[in-house]
Amino acid sequence: MKQEQAAPIKEKKVASGNRGKQSRLDERLALFMKQFTPDLAHTSETLHHLQSKLQHGMEEDAGANEQLSLHLVGTLNRTGATYTNGHSVRVAVYAREIARRAGFSMNRQHKIYMMALLHDIGKCIVPDAVIDKPGRLTDAEFETVKSHPVMGAKILEELHEMSWLVPGARWHHERFDGTGYPDGLKGREIPEEVRIICVADAYDAMTSNRSYRKSLDQKTVREQIEQGKGKQFDPRFADILLQIIDEDKEFRLRE
Repeated sequence: MKQEQAAPIKEKKVASGNRGKQSRLDERLALFMKQFTPDLAHTSETLHHLQSKLQHGMEEDAGANEQLSLHLVGTLNRTGATYTNGHSVRVAVYAREIARRAGFSMNRQHKIYMMALLHDIGKCIVPDAVIDKPGRLTDAEFETVKSHPVMGAKILEELHEMSWLVPGARWHHERFDGTGYPDGLKGREIPEEVRIICVADAYDAMTSNRSYRKSLDQKTVREQIEQGKGKQFDPRFADILLQIIDEDKEFRLRE
């Protein structure tokens, strides 16, 4: 299967009215990087070890994958991002299964799994009061939340030998019709791996309890995925997820 090229990152100018907020977020990012440099170094070493095995055609190292997952969850736990932890692991599992059914190689399935584990790491920079707010976000708070893909990409750029992780963090809120953020990518401009993570991410968001609502029922979730085909989601990967939903008669795939 031919692998598509990732789109170049389009940098956007920061409006003057948002510079103060951006400066505060950059300060939080700098503090995070200072506190967690050892964790990122260990993560980089573990990822490099796994990638080396994959490149040599070795079978899945379940123990190493579990070690990586627990390490990442532990790192996120120390930031207070409790929602992000289980969410990212579930998205990784769903994304890998979609990739498997799509016929992706074991190597690409592993990559998608690891990209999905780290897709929301930028939320570590967003204040807990905003992440955990039970009511509707203000426009300013929503803009702060929308900064997490860029912040996550900046964190993962520090894993220098693993640059392939960055697109999952930066582009998981892009939409197939081009109306997403932060870069407004459209269709095949969004890498295949990220298009898979997008639909897996949306599924888990709908089937999880959030600070502002309970999880949705399976029928509603299915309808939302169906309606999002060609708009929010790549139809090919949305159809695979719909097949998974239809097989899940007892609605086990949820938080």
